Amino acid sequence: MNRIAMRRRTLVFSSLLALAIAGAAVAGGLPARLAGQRIAPPTARELGLDAAQSSAYAELQARQRAFRRAAHASLGELIADAEAELSAEQVDLAALSSEVDRTLFAIVMENRGLKGERMAFYQSLDDAQKARVHVALRQRVERMQRLHAVLGDLMIDPP
Repeated sequence: MNRIAMRRRTLVFSSLLALAIAGAAVAGGLPARLAGQRIAPPTARELGLDAAQSSAYAELQARQRAFRRAAHASLGELIADAEAELSAEQVDLAALSSEVDRTLFAIVMENRGLKGERMAFYQSLDDAQKARVHVALRQRVERMQRLHAVLGDLMIDPP
């Protein structure tokens, strides 16, 4: 393989990896996997939810888990397709790039819908419940900051 083709392949793989990481981060779960821990959302009991709120919360959590599974599957298919495309003699980088864009856009749009549902649920909580959510979110941000540092080290100064 000539030097230009190798450089192009490396660039495309790097781009796909970065996009997959971004997509997975949007989908959730990546910070926990890389940090070796599971980031579990607070339980209904921890939030002090009543029966109706607990039911709505459980339904929202189930939709979010289904979304994460579907997003993970989509990213896996995208990576497999990219690998197959890049293994071919003639690579259509424009088509590959378009497929990456379509897949990630679909994931982002679905995540936006779930985000709207999460915000509506949050707005329905009383002040004490919102304070508990606030604490849980601060803990999640702290874990994400640690992940950001690890990913930065891997991306900026690869081993």
